[in-house]
Order: sequence, then C-alpha cells, then structure tokens
Amino acid sequence: MTTPDLAETEPPEIGTLSLIGKPDWGIEVGISAPGFAAHVITPDVEDLRRIRDFARDVLDEWGLARHSDVVIAVVEELVANAVQHAFPDGLRAEGRGDAWMGLLRKENAVICAVADPSPSPPSVAGLDPMGDAGRGMHIVAGLSAAWGYSPADPSGKTVWAKIPTPRQ
Repeated sequence: MTTPDLAETEPPEIGTLSLIGKPDWGIEVGISAPGFAAHVITPDVEDLRRIRDFARDVLDEWGLARHSDVVIAVVEELVANAVQHAFPDGLRAEGRGDAWMGLLRKENAVICAVADPSPSPPSVAGLDPMGDAGRGMHIVAGLSAAWGYSPADPSGKTVWAKIPTPRQ
C-alpha cells in the first residue's frame, strides 16, 4: 500500500490546516467549538492519555460516543506517528514548531487531522505479521474512509483521516 494520490482524496475541508510557530493558548489547553476541537501535542508521555480523553469528551459532546473507539484508535495512531517522527529525540527542537490534533465534525464523518513540524510525508510500511512496528498507517487506512496528507508552508505537514460516523 502506498500514500494515496492527494489530488483524488484530499477532503476540501482540510486544506492545509497547520500552525506555523507556537499555537495560541486555546489550543494549548484544548479548544472546542461547534464542529471543531483541537489540542496541542507534546512529546510528554502523559500527553497521549490527555489527547485520548479530550477526543472522547468531544465525541461525547457531539453525540458520537458510539464511534469513539474507532475515532480514538485513529487519533492514537496519528498522534503516535507525529511524536515518533516529528519529535524523535523526545523534546521540542528549537525552531521546529509544535504539533496539534484537531477533530472536525461533518454530517456523516469525523475528520481527524494531526499537524506536525516534520516535512516528511507519512508512509505505509510493508506489513510484517511478526514485527512490532509499522502497523500504524495500516490501522488508519483500515478504519478510515480516506486518508492523506497536506504539506504546510514553509515546513511540516497535516496528516488527516476521514472516519465514517453513520447515523443509526
């Protein structure tokens, strides 16, 4: 599996969402507005738990709690990739910027977007059933209706996944 052709799969509602430089205080503490929520990502080991809790609370507020397991699995994979590849030393590098995760509510989908300062595009590794790494984007692809990335100017990228949330 390879990275999708972005011209065919990039949802227009994502565009080139990114933050250059330090995010404002609202994203630092987690912001939520009707149909949009965002939270800063740091290399702190406790941050993934905070982001998971934030996403669960947002989905509950939006009346989408029954979809939280799938959305949170995608959030975890995208955030873990950002931390691993954008902050490989475990620290914010001077001048590299920050990373953040956003949720965008659409009529029958939630779009999860993760922006980070690394310009390297996401890649889908060959799946090794006995390996202990390289499954993240396979999980994202399997749980999402579509996924891709948007490069940001002057550096960084936003990786997104569109998760169906059909009404029942």
